[in-house]
Amino acid sequence: MSKVSKIRLIVFTLLLLLYSYFAVAYSCELCEMQYGFKFIDFAKNGSILVDGSDVTLFMNIGILFANGAMGFLVLISCVIFMAVTAAVVMVSILLFHHFALKDTLPYSEEEYRLTKRLYLAALIISMIAGLILTLCLGIIYLIIFTAIWALPTWLFYLRPLYERS
Repeated sequence: MSKVSKIRLIVFTLLLLLYSYFAVAYSCELCEMQYGFKFIDFAKNGSILVDGSDVTLFMNIGILFANGAMGFLVLISCVIFMAVTAAVVMVSILLFHHFALKDTLPYSEEEYRLTKRLYLAALIISMIAGLILTLCLGIIYLIIFTAIWALPTWLFYLRPLYERS
């Protein structure tokens, strides 16, 4: 492998570490946010009397609204985290694609095989670490956040590298 190939491999490894960190950290954070919320239980309220009037129905509607707003907050946070992750991944992988995959640079089959193994190892380690840290509760978040970095990396770096090697 040439010096350029080794540099390309080191930068790719650093990008994979960053992407895996984003996937695992955001999945853990959203899982903790979702299961950490203490929703208000309105069944324990009984009758709520204000100036002799029963306002239990209105209080229960308010409690349901507060619970829905907290669930909506988790959804909005998830969308924001996904947008940040997707933006960082797309900018970094497109820059890496532009600078690392030039026609004048040498490529080898060995470099492609090693890059593919690193990619698969990062994918597997990211999934396993995320499942362990979220106690298998945030598997949907983990799959989504891993797919956000795995698909662009495959499309914009591994596939073109395969075609050039």
